[in-house]
Amino acid sequence: MPVDIKLECIGKMKLKERLSLRCTAKAEKSLVDSKKMHFIKCTFHRNWIEFISKNEYFFAKKFEDQKAWLNLMQYILKFGVFDKIFFRDGVEELVNTCFLGNFSQLIPAKNIEIGPFNLATVINILQKFKDDAESISLDSCRQEEFLDAILQHSHVQNANYCQIKSLAETDDIQKIAQMWIDNDSKIGTTFHITSVSNYSFYLLPTHFADRIVSQTEKRIRIRTNNPDKHILLEQEHQGVFLFLVLVCRFHRLMVISADVKESEYDENNEERMRKMEPEWFDWGLGYSSDEEYDD
Repeated sequence: MPVDIKLECIGKMKLKERLSLRCTAKAEKSLVDSKKMHFIKCTFHRNWIEFISKNEYFFAKKFEDQKAWLNLMQYILKFGVFDKIFFRDGVEELVNTCFLGNFSQLIPAKNIEIGPFNLATVINILQKFKDDAESISLDSCRQEEFLDAILQHSHVQNANYCQIKSLAETDDIQKIAQMWIDNDSKIGTTFHITSVSNYSFYLLPTHFADRIVSQTEKRIRIRTNNPDKHILLEQEHQGVFLFLVLVCRFHRLMVISADVKESEYDENNEERMRKMEPEWFDWGLGYSSDEEYDD
């Protein structure tokens, strides 16, 4: 059978069929490994891997043997192309072991979600991926200087959308705005954050006093070096659960057109907040348009 026909067939195989063909001969192994596998969604859990691929509607398997879990994870990461990839809580140690292996090429992925992991692990994972992801979602677990470290990486600088949950109180979100100003980031670039403090929201006017376009209790708009672009920081909601003394504040930063009017601001933010922190709504802390924004 001609090589091009074999490759066409391999491209239509499910994972188990590809792995079986790899075991038949060196030539077939080489052919299988040369053909990337398209994953629509892939999730790595503790002792569990599940995915939806282009040729396999759904695959899920629990592993009693960590080595078998690790081997499959390494194969998927080496030969996969991902629309969405998730690294869930509980797999941090095995992920670090996995990336000790030989990855000769950077992994392509459109949407990446990591954590909650140690900062060093987050950076280790990001460095194994191409820096052209459309979205990146992280959980800082209130680690000090998490934001400073993450903003140094081109993956975050280039992404259209970034999300960081549980940002430490000492991390200053004005650094996101400054990064966008320095890079002349494109209109539509967005950063979502949850934190326990409004501290850096109220510091923003101090950092950018000469750039303020408008300021209210919940929004601050500043100029960039590009006259066609502004940056809008919104304090979207703050939830307080008094019995456990838990506080969650939602902030959104966006690069917007300088022509956008205040009447055009998006007020429909419950859906994106629910997606980011669903537990706050599950606990009955849902959003109200009349919510107070005092710290």
